[in-house]
Amino acid sequence: LWDSRSHDMTAVMRGHKGGLTQVLFTNDGHFLLSGARQDPHLLCWDLRMLGSTDDGDSHVVYRMERDTATTNQRIAFSLEPCGRHVATGGCDGCVRVFDLQTGSRVCDMAVASDPVNGCDFHPFLPLLAVATGHRRYASAAWSSDSDDSDESESESEVGPSEGSRAAAA
Repeated sequence: LWDSRSHDMTAVMRGHKGGLTQVLFTNDGHFLLSGARQDPHLLCWDLRMLGSTDDGDSHVVYRMERDTATTNQRIAFSLEPCGRHVATGGCDGCVRVFDLQTGSRVCDMAVASDPVNGCDFHPFLPLLAVATGHRRYASAAWSSDSDDSDESESESEVGPSEGSRAAAA
């Protein structure tokens, strides 16, 4: 951690097995969440305890298990707007949601057959957006090996149709 006023390092926190990919402060500022490549855990650190010992790993409050131990992908996590839960993706296509008051897993959602490498809670609606490595499309009209004319190609452009745009608005 760095002090933005003095530009001094205030703490070194050790505990991940792989390279750090994301850090996020909780809404109250007392905790820091961190995730890393090739590490099966999302860590929750108590910032109020920094400096009390020399062992940076002793400040880990929770180790929340996720399926990221064998990947070099950045697997993101997101804090729920109220600050009670954190959601994280995984290589198994699941999103896991953890309670930050207890560190326990409260929900597993299978959302894809490929890794879920991103997720983000909407700031005020009950929505969770996810990103996956999924590159297969449900519609045959999106196939690139179509022998149809230019007219059919314009119908199969990638993106929402007029009807779906109106429904999403």
